[in-house]
Amino acid sequence: MTGYLCKYVGTYRVLAEYDRGTNDWVRDESFDDFYIPLKNNYGRIMHYDNDILIIYINGGRKAQDVMRQVKQDNHVKNLVSSGLALKIIELDGELLIYIKEENLPLYIPYINPSTYGAKIKPFDSKNLPQSNKVPRGELKKFEKVKQQVGAKGGYKWANITRQFIFSNCNITLQDLRKSGLNFCNFIYQNNLWEKYLSFLNKNIK
Repeated sequence: MTGYLCKYVGTYRVLAEYDRGTNDWVRDESFDDFYIPLKNNYGRIMHYDNDILIIYINGGRKAQDVMRQVKQDNHVKNLVSSGLALKIIELDGELLIYIKEENLPLYIPYINPSTYGAKIKPFDSKNLPQSNKVPRGELKKFEKVKQQVGAKGGYKWANITRQFIFSNCNITLQDLRKSGLNFCNFIYQNNLWEKYLSFLNKNIK
């Protein structure tokens, strides 16, 4: 059941684990390391097997609050014996709650899964970590040039930017991803910013 949590794209933010060595997605047909992050970095929702999910909470106080509130609002004393959880594992400051997917709505109000960026697909490059290097003032210059292609010209701008990078830097697309930098940050870090802006002005019209 690969990609089990992907059905929640559009409702919650669904992320995928990535290869820390290449800073790129894992290319494997059996890949299923998707998860729904909880707000404020409190934990995540993961798929375990079939219709079983795991709610992982990494704060001891938050974990106790969640269990207390779910029991209180559902008028039960024990989540497992009542059937609201299959198994609960408590570690030092961490909590793993195994549940049937049908019971997830009972926990949602208390675990607060992230909805920010819910429409972004898990393998979108926006979900890969990136370092911010370009000063705000320089980015304003870039945005001014980029506006010339309009809202529907993103494909043209991206192609021109790739052309600039690969003609001025001896790298591959895999090298760029591994750097953890987006196009603009990579260009700025390699002292090509002014040359890039000039290149855009000449080619983007």
